[in-house]
Amino acid sequence: MQFKEFLTKDAQDAQDATDLNEATDLIPGDNVRADKLVKGKYYFAFHRNGGSHFSDLFKFTGVSDAEQKYGESGPVFDDLKSAKAKYNLKNIKDISNMDSKANGREYGQHLYLCGEFEGGDAGCYYYPFGSSWVRGSGADRLSFYEAVKPASE
Repeated sequence: MQFKEFLTKDAQDAQDATDLNEATDLIPGDNVRADKLVKGKYYFAFHRNGGSHFSDLFKFTGVSDAEQKYGESGPVFDDLKSAKAKYNLKNIKDISNMDSKANGREYGQHLYLCGEFEGGDAGCYYYPFGSSWVRGSGADRLSFYEAVKPASE
């Protein structure tokens, strides 16, 4: 099954959700890079774990700072571009390498992407690993898609 097909089916299943009422009629649109996420817009994050496919529908709320571990600061920056500018970072590998002792930081002290998720949960759960944005203890690689209203028939 293709990512977009899976996400479309998952988005249709999400119509039963009650916490993101305004977003329940959204379907996956175009693939989008993390540095193009816009605060306040809805996105799907697709990931695989153990052969199973998952997607998160979320409202992007910003980017954490790197001063607290594991994104505990919550969203501090409106977008990844401004966060990278503050820390003089050029790419995801730079972000991933922020939490090294050579950089004066402890493990977990780097930027995290934050959002409000189905079920009412909010937090900064997406983090850099190598050259990808990931989630969870298994570092499941993420693909982001715009959440768009279906075209009228």
